[in-house]
Amino acid sequence: MLQQTSELTLSSYEGLNKAVIGAYAPLYNEDWYGGYFVLSSEMRGGNGKLKPNDAGYQFDAYIWNYTTENTEELWSMAYTTISRANNVINAVPAFEGSEEEKAMLQNYKAECLFLRALGYFDLVRLYAQPYSHDKSGLGVPVVTETVISEPARNSVEEVYSQIVKDLKEAESLFGDYKREGGADPKAFATKEAAQALLARVYLYMEDWQNAADYATKVINSGKFQMWTAAQYVPVSLNPNGAWGREAEGSEVIFAVHGSLGATAFPGQEGIPYMTNPKFHGDACASNDLLNLYEEGDVRRDLFYSDPDGRAIYEGYWWTNKYPSKTGDGSTNNTPVLRLSEMYLIRAEAIHRG
Repeated sequence: MLQQTSELTLSSYEGLNKAVIGAYAPLYNEDWYGGYFVLSSEMRGGNGKLKPNDAGYQFDAYIWNYTTENTEELWSMAYTTISRANNVINAVPAFEGSEEEKAMLQNYKAECLFLRALGYFDLVRLYAQPYSHDKSGLGVPVVTETVISEPARNSVEEVYSQIVKDLKEAESLFGDYKREGGADPKAFATKEAAQALLARVYLYMEDWQNAADYATKVINSGKFQMWTAAQYVPVSLNPNGAWGREAEGSEVIFAVHGSLGATAFPGQEGIPYMTNPKFHGDACASNDLLNLYEEGDVRRDLFYSDPDGRAIYEGYWWTNKYPSKTGDGSTNNTPVLRLSEMYLIRAEAIHRG
């Protein structure tokens, strides 16, 4: 039987495009932006708590260690994206074509450089000490081509250097080429997405000047606008609100596109399923989080109590940020980079710089 090798897939423009799309696919796995990666920080950081008689899906957030399945799966998914991105990055130089085709190739490479950087950034934050703690400490393996081996871990500084290098190259390669089609234009990397991620990376590195500068680049691009208070209304009242079913609001710079079937158990381990009491609803908002919002703060309207009024859930609140595209809790887009974060990064960088 004829098997399609990576060399065959990457030998045509159509195959190369499919390879780029394939590099995005693992992002929505239930252990990455489709679920646990997003919720675990909330649960471990004090913003979330477990509901009574929970299904146990978020319990791991309290006991994460090297034996927990979720840590292994996230590692696997991130390196799958990195490996697929490597294949495209290393295949692009072999192509020749018209000026239009060259622009398309540059864009493909830029997208994959962004994805590789995002993968490494998430990995090094989870599996290593912070850059500001000990940048000479062990990070994660930096792999820039497909290898069948067990590479050694690079230092945290080396991982961050690769991330910055990839994002700066991506920034320089993104041009005027625009992707056609696609269910959500915010789900594809862009020049502004690379700049926004660079701002966040520099913030983690405590490089205050560069953090402020790159946040300013995104703000001054004029391509994004802050959501209004009216747009923050929960989806049940305003389906087209900021946290609506597609999460395509003008404030979103980059979002992970959710699609049914992308998770190992479609829907049941995704964020909408975990944050809705009609489904698993294991992840509730903590009282500490709710108490941060003053009276009249529109962000408080994103939280709601059990709509069925069950006594066992009295005093428990859930977020309406991930309402599900289909209404059955199966899938939702996950905003990753937003304009509001750029203002916060710039403010913190200026204050601490």
